[in-house]
Amino acid sequence: MRGQARTVGAVAGLVLLLQAGFAIAHDEPRYRTTHPDIALRNLDHQIEQARRVLSVHANNVAAVHSLLDHLLNRVQFRGSYSDFDEALSITERLLQALPDDPGAGLARARILERVHRFDEAIALLDDIQARIGETPSSRQARSWLQTTEQARIRITIARGRPEEVIEAVSHRAAEQPGFATHTQLAFALVALGRIDEAERSYLQALGFWDQMTPFPVAWVEFQRGELHVGRDDARAATHYRRALDYLPHYVSPRVHLAELLAENQDLDGAIALLEAIAGQSEDPEVDSRLAEFLMAAGRSDDAAAVRSRAERGYAALAARHPLAFLDHIAEFWLGAGGDPQQAWIHAQGHLANGASDRALALAIEAAAAAQRPERCELVAQASSRRGRLPGLNEQLDAHSQGC
Repeated sequence: MRGQARTVGAVAGLVLLLQAGFAIAHDEPRYRTTHPDIALRNLDHQIEQARRVLSVHANNVAAVHSLLDHLLNRVQFRGSYSDFDEALSITERLLQALPDDPGAGLARARILERVHRFDEAIALLDDIQARIGETPSSRQARSWLQTTEQARIRITIARGRPEEVIEAVSHRAAEQPGFATHTQLAFALVALGRIDEAERSYLQALGFWDQMTPFPVAWVEFQRGELHVGRDDARAATHYRRALDYLPHYVSPRVHLAELLAENQDLDGAIALLEAIAGQSEDPEVDSRLAEFLMAAGRSDDAAAVRSRAERGYAALAARHPLAFLDHIAEFWLGAGGDPQQAWIHAQGHLANGASDRALALAIEAAAAAQRPERCELVAQASSRRGRLPGLNEQLDAHSQGC
């Protein structure tokens, strides 16, 4: 969220929202869900249960996919990045045991995608597709082929080329409506800057929610918040608050809500939000942002300790998953880390792995901070994408002079 554009109207609206205590909007329902503590305990139980199955049936493809589902769900909502390690381990073992099984390959490709090892994932998807062939004869083979195609689409969007897949994604959502198809369509629409359509797709996705678990509802609220950052911050804050109302332990909306508070000069509120989970989450972004806010509040001694913890956390993640956290590490060095050259190194690596609008915005900001001559080249590369992402627009406005 660093560097997103702000408007006078958005900030004024945010002030009113802050004063109102982030009450849930009157015109939208508050869905009844499983209590968040129960939902999280159920998730932990499902993980343990899947582990027990695998301890008896080590090469059971369905069991690996089940455990992978639950581990990645916990990463999504708790920032439990050690679950990535387990996911990589179980899928590697499965693929070694069953190298010709498309189901084993798809499990491996899925976690490779999640840790941004896109080239490896694509190579594996190519191999799977070659094994299946152009005209699969069985229902299972057709399902595998469809799964490979959807994985390719996700990677294409992540790499900043949504225009290549929007037609296919739109067609699939129309022909096979469901939570997965509508959220994938929303991702593609967001990447193209088509915000109103994206929001409609997210709301349509909730029509396929199971009416029980809070995870999909909280996730959709967070994504809706992301849609409006830099466009209508008051609205973004409402959705972040709603996400936390459904799932208080959800790390991402808590961090992003804290950023909005800090930008509105409510450092005490921002600090309180993050101190409530500091030391409990494996996500170093909590400490990274908290250190920034503590420094801004004049609590330099407290900030130094938290900053050191964030640096250690990012170093550990970078050693295990070198491509997955390049953007967050770059943001750390631009902020609490205070090293623009390191920020540039990591932003450049992130951009090389996938030239999304956000990656371009971050690279321009880091190049400017580090006074790199590549700044103007990046500005030229990004100019054709103006209007799609407020953060990119802001970086172009701030750093195009002299190019």
